[in-house]
Amino acid sequence: MDKKEEKMTYTKLIWIFVIGSIAGYIFEVSFYFLKHGIFLNKQGLLYGPFKPIYGFGSVLLSLLLNFVRNKKNWIIFIYGSILGGIFEYACSLVLQYFFKTRMWTYAKMGLDINGRVYLPYLPIWGLIGLLWLKVIYPWFSRVLAKIPKKPLLVCTIIISVFFIFNSTISTIAVWRMRARTKEIPASSKLDRFLDKYYTDEYILKRIPYLRLVD
Repeated sequence: MDKKEEKMTYTKLIWIFVIGSIAGYIFEVSFYFLKHGIFLNKQGLLYGPFKPIYGFGSVLLSLLLNFVRNKKNWIIFIYGSILGGIFEYACSLVLQYFFKTRMWTYAKMGLDINGRVYLPYLPIWGLIGLLWLKVIYPWFSRVLAKIPKKPLLVCTIIISVFFIFNSTISTIAVWRMRARTKEIPASSKLDRFLDKYYTDEYILKRIPYLRLVD
């Protein structure tokens, strides 16, 4: 890649996040179907086939692994495995202690770290990092560089606004869901709006692996 394609920009990072979120959703749905023979919606936000953890992971891998892009493949693989595990653990902590939710646990599988990271899955992060850095990212950068700047900027702004809205409404809806489990009555128009349109059934239908924790 030339210097223009290597450069990290806000636009590039946003689309890396979007692609990573969609790819993560497809991966988890496919994996569950192959394992259980059942289709299960595995999205992480209320609207759209997105798993934000994979989006953030893609951004993290792109930023950090960019420094080792010229290293040997086995070094990139190790970096990807370690960074993926650290990222997954950190996300689990943030969800539990800041948002009081938990969307996955490996506690019953063994070979786990506090139920947050499953050690046999670390090589998957390594492979994803290697594949992303050596194959997908270079192709993605070349395609993005060929798109006219103005249409790309408009689309980037639209998708950014959408994700801000999606993340915000998902967060406050879950917070209100948690309040309802504690039988805290609606005290504002926003609470009443959430109780009417974002019921527990509505939320769990879209984010079925959501678990509230203390």
